Order: sequence, then C-alpha cells, then structure tokens
Amino acid sequence: MKKIFPFLFFTLLSVVLSCSRDEGLRRVDSALRSADDIQTRAMLAADSAASCLAAIERPDSLFEAHLRVASTYSALDLEIALEHIHSALDLSRREDCGRDAATRALLRLASLYNSQGAMVKDASAIFDGLDPDGMSPAVRREYYILGVQINRSLAEMSFDRTLSRHYRSVAAAYRDSAMTVDGGSPIIAANRLVEEGKLPEAEHLLKAELPDTPSDEKGLAPIYHTLAGIYDRRGMRDEAREALAAAAVCDLRAGVREYKALPELAVALLALGDVTRAHRYIHRSAHDAAACHASQRQLEIAASLPAIDAAYARYQERRTLTVALISIFGLLLAAGVGIGFITVRRKNRQLNDSAESLIEARDSLERTNESMQRLNERLAAESRIKEKYITAFMELCLSYLKKMESYRADLGKIAARGDWDALTRTIKSSRYVNREVDQFFRRFDKAFLSLYPDFIADLNALLRPEERYPECTTFSTELRIYALLRLGVGNSGDIAKFLRCSESTVYNYRTQMRNRALDRTSFETEFIAGA
Repeated sequence: MKKIFPFLFFTLLSVVLSCSRDEGLRRVDSALRSADDIQTRAMLAADSAASCLAAIERPDSLFEAHLRVASTYSALDLEIALEHIHSALDLSRREDCGRDAATRALLRLASLYNSQGAMVKDASAIFDGLDPDGMSPAVRREYYILGVQINRSLAEMSFDRTLSRHYRSVAAAYRDSAMTVDGGSPIIAANRLVEEGKLPEAEHLLKAELPDTPSDEKGLAPIYHTLAGIYDRRGMRDEAREALAAAAVCDLRAGVREYKALPELAVALLALGDVTRAHRYIHRSAHDAAACHASQRQLEIAASLPAIDAAYARYQERRTLTVALISIFGLLLAAGVGIGFITVRRKNRQLNDSAESLIEARDSLERTNESMQRLNERLAAESRIKEKYITAFMELCLSYLKKMESYRADLGKIAARGDWDALTRTIKSSRYVNREVDQFFRRFDKAFLSLYPDFIADLNALLRPEERYPECTTFSTELRIYALLRLGVGNSGDIAKFLRCSESTVYNYRTQMRNRALDRTSFETEFIAGA
C-alpha cells in the first residue's frame, strides 16, 4: 500500500499538468474551438466569389477572377481550385487576356501539382516548358519561387543523396534569382541565411517582421513556421513549439485547411508527453487535409498518426488504471469501515449479552449453587466455540492477507520499474486466480482419492479396454466431472460452476465418455450405482 500512494500521486499530478500548458497552446485550443465556424464562413465567401463569375463578360476580367477564386480555394479545397485554374488556362489562350496570362495560369497549375506530392514530376514538366525571359518582374518572381518549391520537393523525394544535393543546389539558385527580383522578401532572405548556417541572423530578420504582441494575421503564419524551423535547428525546443503554436493559431483564425504547423505541433507535443493535445491536433489536421483534398498533407500526417494514436491509447489505459486503483482503494476503505462498524456492533451486542448473562449468573448464584455450575459450564462451552470460530476466522483472514500482500508486492515492483504496460497486463492477467484454482483442484483430487481409492479402477471397468485411464493422482476435467458424479452432484450446471467451465463443455465431456463406454446407455447409471 505504501508504494501505491506515490504512484497515484504522480499519476494524478501528470494528469493535472497536462491540462495546464502555456498561453500559446491555450490560444491554439481556443482557435480550434472556433475553427469550424471560421472555415464555414471562409468557404461561404469563396463560394460567393465563385458564384459571381457568371456575371463577368470580359475575358481578361474573367481570367483574373478565376485566378483570384482559385487562390482562395487553394487553402480550402484543392479540387475546386484546380477547376478554376483550368478555366483560367482555357481563357488564357485568348489574345485579349494578356501576354502573361497563359504563363500565370500554368504557374498556378504547376504549383498546385507540386503541393500534391505525387504530381511533382508533372509540375516539373510544366515548369521546364516555361521561359522566364519574356516574363514581367512579378510573374518572373512567381516563376523563381516555384522553381525553389519544385526542386525542394524533388530533393525530399529522392533517396539518392547525390541527386538530392543537386536538386537543393538548383533550388538555391532559383532562390537567389527570386531575391534579385524581390530582395525584400523576409522569408526568402531568411531561408538563404539558414542554408548559409547563419541561424541567429535569420531569426533576427524574421522577428523584425513580427508585431510586438501575438497576432492572428494570416500573413504571419509562414514567418512563424519558418522561425519554428530555425529554433528547432538551434535546439531551442520550447521556442520552436511556441512558434508552431503561433503559426497554427494564424492558420486556424484564417479559416484555411491546408497548413503545416498544427500537425508538426502535434508531433512536438507527443515528445513532451502532452498526449491528449497531440491526439486532438493530429486528428483535426487529418480532418482538414481530407476536406481540402490535400493528398500530400494526408500522407505526411499519416506518418505520425499511428505513433500518436498508440501513445493516446496507452495514456487512456493508464488513466483507466488510475481510476481503477482509486476506486479499489475507496472500496477497500469503505469495506474496512463497514467491517469495523459491524465488528463494533457485534462486540457491543456480545458485551450486552455477557452483561445480561452475568446478571443472570449473579441471580442464579444467590438462588442455588447448582444453577451457577450449569451456567459456568454453558459459558465455558460457548467460550470454546468462540475460540474455534475466531481461530478459523483469523486463519482465513491471514491466508487472504498473505495472498493480497504477495499480489501487492508484485504490483509494487512493476510500478517501481515504471513499466506501465507490464502493470496493466499483470492487473488484467488471471494467472493468480488460475493458480489458486489449480491448487484447489489438486487438493480436491487428493482428498477424493483418499475417500475413493478405487475410483479409476471402477471407471475403467465400465470403459472399453483401449479407452481406459492409467492410474494417476491428478485428474483431468472429465475425470473431475465423474468424481463429482460419484459425490452425488448430477446437475451439469452445478458441475460447470464447480469446475469453472460452461455447461456445454460438461455436456460434451459426458457425451464423449459415454461413447467410450462398454454400454453407452447404462454407463452413467451403473457408475453412479457403483458408489
């Protein structure tokens, strides 16, 4: 019992601490509670914008509108976004849409393909077919950024390290080209500093772009996410987790479904032991990725989902075990109080009875010595009976106390090792009960043979020679069935309760034994009559 109290204390403490994380995680929890409403409003706004396309007559205006709607849907539903990109691509072939229209549509299509993972090669084919020389600066910047994204994807997908390094060098070249077009992008500049190993400088650059107080602006999510990667590379786990939480809040407040921060935060929380939040975050991420039809994001989430689910299952088992132990302790305490109350009442009743007996004895002493003698003899007889009962009760209690102490000691050793899985298996295991049942049946076999030493011989006399049993001191289940029949227990239900098996099992054994008999119809009658 002394070892159970520390286990309960630390288990309860861990449950309390898991519910009281820092402010960043509480903001994520708050954002998750309102995420469904925000996403619904964002989807309604996107649908409303899409419904207005039918009223646009000019091809160039309709082309721009399709790209805007596609950009809106790219964070909500990639399949719908793809439809609008194809519509824009069809319009781009018309001369009145502008010379960059087809290039812009193809860039959006390639970017969408790249985000789906399995279509990186298709994105790369589209990208390779474009010529940046004739592009406007804005389109050329988009072209270079897409080159960075595609080559990073190819590097991550390649298991050939040499080829992966080649793709990364190409991505770096495109990144440098993007900086020549737009050198003011903090994320591009920070990524360049990271690749050069200048992590503090990259951190300082990005933090200069953030407001003084935490903000939920959509545009800040990439900055927070990039900061989280920098902190992680520097070994600053707490800061990385806080940055991921801030990025996740920005994504959830913006109503997007295609994001990276929340599933990465779930994996980070799993390492910290915050299993409930990790489980909630990863499943929300999986739900949003499926709703967005983001197959690449679903694959990334699926990689960490089994480990988080397994940890959550173990957490639930430990929590159930804690509740069970507290319940058992409460029941034991209540049982102890109840037994104490009953014992006190019984003792009071016995004291009252003894007082009355003393009064009667005093009165009887005054009347006659013979009555006193009889009273003394009766009291002496009652005392001997009480001694026998008390001795038997104490022996029974001591026997169970020793068994409980042994079982508690085993659980304490496992708990002291911190092996919760083994502790759960031990509690669920029936080996202790099975051991006691086995010992009981062995004692039964021994006692029965002392009463009926010819039991095996009598049974074999009614069986065919090839079906007879050898002499033994320990019975099988079917022999115990017929031992009970010899004792007069003929009901299969009573036999099943005694042997801890089903009635169908008893019935099958009795049928099998009759099939082995010399005379099947009269076998059991002759066997019972032989008693």
